[in-house]
Amino acid sequence: PENEVAFDVIMSKIDAEMKSWHWYDRLLFETYIKDDRSMRGLSKDTKISLTSIFTTIKNCKKRIKENVGEDFLDYMNKDYELIK
Repeated sequence: PENEVAFDVIMSKIDAEMKSWHWYDRLLFETYIKDDRSMRGLSKDTKISLTSIFTTIKNCKKRIKENVGEDFLDYMNKDYELIK
């Protein structure tokens, strides 16, 4: 179906965006998202300051929103033909 194809396109764009990041940003964001860990937990386990983790995650989310946000809104509005 169209929605699955559109979803795959969006996920590919997110993956491509993340691959363009510095390794530290990518690793921290992937750990935060995939392991479903809190920022405080990451800070405690890695000895990275909570402020640094917060800032990095915030900037990563912002970059994804800037580069993929419009396609995501099209997906949510079921405008699959607009996702390229």
